[in-house]
Amino acid sequence: MSFTEVGVDEVGVRVEYAIAPPITMREPGIGWLGYARDDLGNEYVDLGGAYAPSAHGERTEGSLTMPHPVDEARTLRVRVWPGSDPIDYEERGPAYELFISLEL
Repeated sequence: MSFTEVGVDEVGVRVEYAIAPPITMREPGIGWLGYARDDLGNEYVDLGGAYAPSAHGERTEGSLTMPHPVDEARTLRVRVWPGSDPIDYEERGPAYELFISLEL
């Protein structure tokens, strides 16, 4: 898994990712869950995203969206796990983690 882009839109903080080799879309229980915590201790749950094969099928591409952090936050640490069962931010170690600076 690699993170390919981070952006902000009207919904929240968007994290784009790619998985190579591609995962089989028909496997039950395959999905990606995202949770985040800012430097003030506020937690955010992924608002949803989607994933699908890339145009040439060599990888799976997807995105997660975290709600906009509070204005006072300076950093956002995003953790991403494979699976479909909701879990708490601290419940288990991160499978993948991304540290985002919110300062311009």
